[in-house]
Amino acid sequence: MPREPEMNKEHDRKDVPVSSKHSCVEKHEDMWVKQGKFDWKNNSEFITKKSNQKINKIHEKSKINFHRKVVPLHDNSELHGDLKELPSNVTDNTFDFEEKDAPGASVSIGFQAVSEHKEPSLENVFPSYSKSESRKYGCQSSSKLYLNENKLDENDKPDIEHVFNKTEESFRNDREKLLKIEDPVHSFRSIELKESDSALLRGKIKEMENKVNWLQAELLKTREAKSQLKLQNVEWERQLCSMRFTLEQETKKKRNAYILYEKTKDDLKRKEKQYNEQVYLKQQLEITARALECKVKSIWNKANQSKQGKVNKYIGKQAFLEERVCELESENMLLRQQLEAAQNEAKSKNTILNIPEPFLDHMGKLEAMSRRVLMLEEGNKELIDESRCLKDRLYQYVMDRAEMENADLPAKVESTSSVLLHLSAETQLFLKELFMKELQKKSDTLEEEKKQLEEEVVHLRRHLEMNAMERSPVEQYKRETEERARRDVVEKLKELSQVMRYKQESEEQARQDIAEKLEEISQVLQVKH
Repeated sequence: MPREPEMNKEHDRKDVPVSSKHSCVEKHEDMWVKQGKFDWKNNSEFITKKSNQKINKIHEKSKINFHRKVVPLHDNSELHGDLKELPSNVTDNTFDFEEKDAPGASVSIGFQAVSEHKEPSLENVFPSYSKSESRKYGCQSSSKLYLNENKLDENDKPDIEHVFNKTEESFRNDREKLLKIEDPVHSFRSIELKESDSALLRGKIKEMENKVNWLQAELLKTREAKSQLKLQNVEWERQLCSMRFTLEQETKKKRNAYILYEKTKDDLKRKEKQYNEQVYLKQQLEITARALECKVKSIWNKANQSKQGKVNKYIGKQAFLEERVCELESENMLLRQQLEAAQNEAKSKNTILNIPEPFLDHMGKLEAMSRRVLMLEEGNKELIDESRCLKDRLYQYVMDRAEMENADLPAKVESTSSVLLHLSAETQLFLKELFMKELQKKSDTLEEEKKQLEEEVVHLRRHLEMNAMERSPVEQYKRETEERARRDVVEKLKELSQVMRYKQESEEQARQDIAEKLEEISQVLQVKH
């Protein structure tokens, strides 16, 4: 077959690895498919034409042989009844053989009918003739038919008709040649041989169909391989895009780290400004504290002067009250003496039984006077107590005022010192909180970046280990990206460590400065006290 070397070529193509020649396969696959389809169509058309030609030849020869044998049988009146004893399948199948258009199907039906009714049926039809005569006439008829068939194969249709006419005349003239009815058996055998040839052709056609199916399967396999190659290319492109995206992310992270570094610098500068402002405020507070101390001293002096004036006033009032008390006491003594004298007189006059009315009035007056004296004594005592209370209150007021004025100064100093301490503590806490927050944020960002980079590195390692033999440039690119990422991470860590050290040093310096200033303020306050 002409297709076998192409099949071997296709097997050779199949043995070639697909991954190494995917670019060549993409170019030559379409041409190979088109060429295979074209060859298959040509071969199938060629085989069908040959098979149709052979079947047509067989059909024509079988028609000729049937006409040779059947026409004299119809003309012969003695054998007409004997032919009726033949099975109906032979005659029906022969005529069906002539009438059908499809040559392959008609020949197969005629072959089956003839193969079922061979020599025994012919012996049953013509039992009166001897075997020797049948052999003689059979040889003669077979030789004549063989010559006629060769002539038919060599000559054209007019020669065939001429030979056919001669045979008809010979059959009509000679009844003894009716034994040539055995020749259809031989013709049927030849038809069987031709049928076997047609079966072989059909087998070849089936083989060709199988080959076509195999080629179609190969085409499907190549298409699947092509689709796999396309998917692999898409995967590689996706991986390249992911690598590019990771590179872009790393560059963005580097830029973000640089921006953070600049921001930290700005924050440090801003904190330095705030610290300088706080120092300036502390200096201003110290100045105001000194001014307040001066004011307190002046107020203390004024308070002392005013206290002395008030004390002198209270002393004068107290002397006046004492004199008044003495006068009241002398008056009380006189009134008591008068009462005693009046009582004595009343006792002496109690002996008198009949007391006149004016004397009784005088006695009532004396009793009222005595009551008034008692009330005056009680009021005098109350005034004395009030004077003593006023003295005590005046003394307590003076002492409290002095204590309050004296206590305000250290309270103010303590308040200023406490404010300064509170401000320093707040500044320290604020600085610590800011420092811890920045450190935590940076540590979190670094940990996240580190985890992401580790995951990306692990993913890239796995992916590149799987496709190491096929993608050596991708491995090189991966190594370069890993080295770049490691360098970037190391540089970022170094920068962050430097920033952290700088911050720690600045915070330590700020703490030392604040502690020194607080010590100075405490010493100044102690000296003032």
